[in-house]
Amino acid sequence: MFEVNDIFDTIFFRTTTLTGFVFYWLPIICILSPTYLSPFAFVDATQEFKAYRMVQFDLYGQAYGSRQAFVSSEVRLWSNTNLNRKAALIRLEKLTIERFRSLISKGINSLFVVTPTTNSQWTDEQKSDICDLETILLGESVPIPVYFLPETQQTNDLYKSIESRRDSTKDSALAVLYDMITADGYQLSVNTGKYSQRTDSVLYNIAGKLIGHGIEERLPKILLVAHYDALGFANGLIQGADSNASGVLILLKLIRLFSKLYAKQTTRAKYNLHFLFAAGGKLNYQGSKKWIDDYHDQKHQQQLPNDIDVVICLDSLGQSNELFMHVSKPPKETQPAGILRELLTQLSEKSTYGPLNFEQVHKKILKTSDFVAWEHEKYSWSKLPGFTLSRLNSSKSCSHSSISDVRNDVELASIERNYQYISDALIRLIFNKTDLNLSIIDRTYLLSDQQSDNDQISFTKQWLTFLTNYSRSPSLLTKTHPIVVALEQYAHRYLTNVVKTTIRPSKKDPEFVFFDGDDDQGRQLYVYRIKPAIFDLVLAIFIAAYLGIVYVMTAHWPFILNILIRYKPLAKTFSSSSIQYGGYKQFVLTIQDDSSEDDEDEIKRYAIAKLVISDEESVLQWWKKRTCGLLLSADDLESKWDSFKITWGPNSFNPEYFVKQPRTIAEAKQNNYQQVSDQCEDIFLRQRFMKPNDYGVILIYDNQGTIAGVQMGIPASMITDKFYKYSTQKMFNRDTIAGVELYILTAYFVDPRTICQSGRNPSHLNHEGTGTGLWLQNGSNPIRDSIEMPLYDNTVNNTKWAKGVCLPTMGMSNNKRYHYWYDNRLDKSCDEFFPAFLLYNKNKLAGFGWIVIGKFEFTKRTEFPSIPVIASSQEPFPVCMKNRIQEAGGMTAMHHFFNNETWNILC
Repeated sequence: MFEVNDIFDTIFFRTTTLTGFVFYWLPIICILSPTYLSPFAFVDATQEFKAYRMVQFDLYGQAYGSRQAFVSSEVRLWSNTNLNRKAALIRLEKLTIERFRSLISKGINSLFVVTPTTNSQWTDEQKSDICDLETILLGESVPIPVYFLPETQQTNDLYKSIESRRDSTKDSALAVLYDMITADGYQLSVNTGKYSQRTDSVLYNIAGKLIGHGIEERLPKILLVAHYDALGFANGLIQGADSNASGVLILLKLIRLFSKLYAKQTTRAKYNLHFLFAAGGKLNYQGSKKWIDDYHDQKHQQQLPNDIDVVICLDSLGQSNELFMHVSKPPKETQPAGILRELLTQLSEKSTYGPLNFEQVHKKILKTSDFVAWEHEKYSWSKLPGFTLSRLNSSKSCSHSSISDVRNDVELASIERNYQYISDALIRLIFNKTDLNLSIIDRTYLLSDQQSDNDQISFTKQWLTFLTNYSRSPSLLTKTHPIVVALEQYAHRYLTNVVKTTIRPSKKDPEFVFFDGDDDQGRQLYVYRIKPAIFDLVLAIFIAAYLGIVYVMTAHWPFILNILIRYKPLAKTFSSSSIQYGGYKQFVLTIQDDSSEDDEDEIKRYAIAKLVISDEESVLQWWKKRTCGLLLSADDLESKWDSFKITWGPNSFNPEYFVKQPRTIAEAKQNNYQQVSDQCEDIFLRQRFMKPNDYGVILIYDNQGTIAGVQMGIPASMITDKFYKYSTQKMFNRDTIAGVELYILTAYFVDPRTICQSGRNPSHLNHEGTGTGLWLQNGSNPIRDSIEMPLYDNTVNNTKWAKGVCLPTMGMSNNKRYHYWYDNRLDKSCDEFFPAFLLYNKNKLAGFGWIVIGKFEFTKRTEFPSIPVIASSQEPFPVCMKNRIQEAGGMTAMHHFFNNETWNILC
């Protein structure tokens, strides 16, 4: 008589029977097929992306930009022939104005453009194509939603997955039907609807002045202007580095220079200098228009004549060695504008501050249009003499309003050179020192105190970074915007009579209109993997057939049981044996049928693990617990971030190895950790704890007291640049703790931007584990310079991380390699050695480690691998490493593990 569990064992686990297939394997195949049988294991059912909508605004009653926002549609590649009422996906480099018109004619309901990140290097050809496209599309109303997706690994995977779907319209009917049933589709959804007109469409001018020597009302005036806004395809992608961050920078430097001159009566010229940070430069210079209207109103009320000698507009001065003076009417040689032109000509011919090609460009004002080409034309139209200084020889250059105008393309040397020429000519004008043979005010005096040459470069670099870190789209520049606040504070510091003027459009006939929802943070784009409607029909038929088979088997169970009991179930026993493997034991589990006559056929051996363990009974218990009687491979064990341990060793039971670290501040204090800092605006974030005099492990916690990162500090007294350039490696930051100067390596387990903001509570820690990812700080700014590491090893292959060899309890991947070394190659220079490596287990990041050249014995947590161990873990082993390690006396390493069962990291 058979036991009930033996019968069920025969039914469900003897896969050669029909019932075993129906009840066991068939459901498993159905469950797994959507994930493992798809051509691209790209996404889960739903993915989220950051998408930036094309700008939208009205100017003089004309609509510009995208007029729609809501999207809920299936997406297809732009080259697909059937795009009617579908969303189209295209890369920016493939988008041309002809292709855009063609997509509109095909009836697309939305367009998504994969855009290179703004910190990538744009080629001249790409810039030209993007500029041409922006000039046309930003000059008209676009009837469909247009969104831009920054290029990431995630967006590339989506693009490839959609690209893999072949266009089956030319295939046979059967092939089309098969494709409709089996192929995956993707539904895009942006829930934001049509944007409404804002009631607070405002701009802000910031103006101030320096009063000259004499009676203020009787002195002539010089006005220096730079508009501070920028424009491009999408608010979140705009940097406006050259146009017009460079112009603003030179105006800032001129303000600082002349404030020093005008601080003393003896160096104060007989000119009043006015400075204007103008708003709305990309909206037909609305800020300058407002300043001119206010100026004329004031003069009309006081019945005074115009006293502006010249208006100097600064625009796009951050590249090349060319400088153009754009005028609407060539000034006479005796006029201030003419004198400045002659001074700049003479200074450039002598190359006083470096090579410069200076030239005047004359262009008449087109009086039949409301739009002007250059900012000075607004003033010339109002009988105020002025000109624009720019590196561009034509206003038609599309780089005025382009997302391709990025920080990396701006040349600090060009900004400095243009500033030197402009300031020299201006000083000579206001002090009437037009003879170049006569020296002007000692520039050493002007550059003293806080204005050394190095400080000038640092000043320029810091302000340029600040101006390009924020989107300066006109619709975003509210009174609380960081750029507006900073410019106003700067003006108050150096100028007098500072005024922030509000520019509001007319209620009856508004000059400009902004819309709700515009920001630089982007919108959430949801991507759903979908099947066509016919797939539901086929699935329903399949389910009905499956249920029918189950019903028939249930109704005729006695008959089926009589067939099944003819097969004798196996009585299984478990035993184990072991073999030696390089200092470790490899246990082999044997499953045998006790009643079998042919042992050779029934005995199967399964190598289950290479474990640092000596108890065979524990192995058997582990196997039965893990499998519940089913045979599972090591790949079924998933790497989870359920702990945080430091230091590798050959024996996992030795308390000196795999030391568990506290994941909350409360646990840290219980373990004698002491707080060493708590800050959010320095090179390191939030609360840091360490044990007394143990700089090897410095734990970082967020504002809710949850683990957020870890550091290793090496005393500076041990460091020398003789064998490795520690002082220039960006991964090392300098800090002093308890009077000890340290070289510090830093890693974060959550997005650094969240550490001082939201943080994680105990619920997050239990759900997410030690962290959500790995960020290595490669610079002095923890937000900007922290680089996210690939979470899965199938994404790391597209980076410079190179695979190394697998060692037990350290890490593995599909091809039995574990360490990932950055940019590892045979001819690599030892001075470029990256002091960190990554550990992957079952294709997922399971840990990481620090490794530096030199033997530093300052903590018990470090490891000192020998040259053979290092050589065996790298493929290839750089030629220079062996001699360099010998010269330096060894290497120092420290492993960090995110999973609780470190012995479960297998090869």
